Amino acid sequence: MEIGIGLPSTIPGTDGPTIIEWAGESDERGFQSLGIADRVVWDSYDPIAVLGAVAAATGNARLTTTVLVTPHRGNGALLAKQLASIDQLSLGRLTVGLAVGAVNSDFEATGRDFEQRGGNQDQLIEELREVWRGVPRPGGVIGPPPAQPEGPPLLIGGYGRPAIRRVAQYGGGW
Repeated sequence: MEIGIGLPSTIPGTDGPTIIEWAGESDERGFQSLGIADRVVWDSYDPIAVLGAVAAATGNARLTTTVLVTPHRGNGALLAKQLASIDQLSLGRLTVGLAVGAVNSDFEATGRDFEQRGGNQDQLIEELREVWRGVPRPGGVIGPPPAQPEGPPLLIGGYGRPAIRRVAQYGGGW
């Protein structure tokens, strides 16, 4: 059995050093994965930034987004670079959980269209995969490549038929 633990990044008032210490101790105590949630309108840390720091503070546990709300992140090429960088820094320990999001206030705060989030996620996932395969963009190839040959595993979160379709089409799991 594998057991993971969530990082305290969404607990209001938690300072950065506490999150890094929590990650290091959890890794040392044998937890197999460290998870981080994604919210914009909340007193919480950005999961991309935290996982970059946690990659340096740990050496064994998988680093997992639980889940990364991709439609309000907007730019698939930039997100692909950020995630590939974390995958490299962690020596291939990244797992990316993705979802369309269900909290309208996060979309309002980022200026993204809540009603179009499903289509936006499909497009973004396709961009992630293209960048990770080294497909040239108009300005050139985006690097670094992920440490894991096909890119980090994608887990698709959500409810209903669209989420199930995304799992079948893009994801390594639900």
